[in-house]
Amino acid sequence: MALEHLVTILKRETEAECEAILAAACAEVEAIRAHSEATLAERRGAVLSAREADRRAAVELALVAARRNGRREVLEARRRLLERVFAAARARFPEALTSTGYRAVLPAQVDEALHCLGDREGTLHFHPAIGEAVKATIGKRAGLRLVPDPKIGSGFKVLSSDGAVEIDGTMEDRLDHLATRVALDVFAEFEARR
Repeated sequence: MALEHLVTILKRETEAECEAILAAACAEVEAIRAHSEATLAERRGAVLSAREADRRAAVELALVAARRNGRREVLEARRRLLERVFAAARARFPEALTSTGYRAVLPAQVDEALHCLGDREGTLHFHPAIGEAVKATIGKRAGLRLVPDPKIGSGFKVLSSDGAVEIDGTMEDRLDHLATRVALDVFAEFEARR
């Protein structure tokens, strides 16, 4: 009987120990599963955040590229507009040579250019359309050679013989010097009409 009792006690203790080991194993399995799920959720969140950040970065890059392309197209359109305005102005220069407004300021411009030449000898190249006005302005100035030249542009150029002085009194040169101011005026007028 004592042996049966001892076997029963050992059996109970073994069953209790097995249940305790099983319960500990189940608890450990549950802790591992919970940790795995938390790690998986954390990684999933990190991946989704990274994807969202990448998507936002891609959208931002696309917006930047679209803005840059839009600005480039606007600048290109403005450049073409200025080319048309300057071409139209240059096309009117030959007829402007005979206008009363130009003829009124021409003597002062020629005198100013000759003043810069000083006592040096030189050459005054001029468009044939303004030849009479130039000759009347110069009178009998010594040391100045007059050269009618239709290729000079719309106006005149004064060159000293020694090459130290060159004055460009053509409308083309004046337009080139005033291009920035003209461009601003053209764009202001364009914006005002929109």
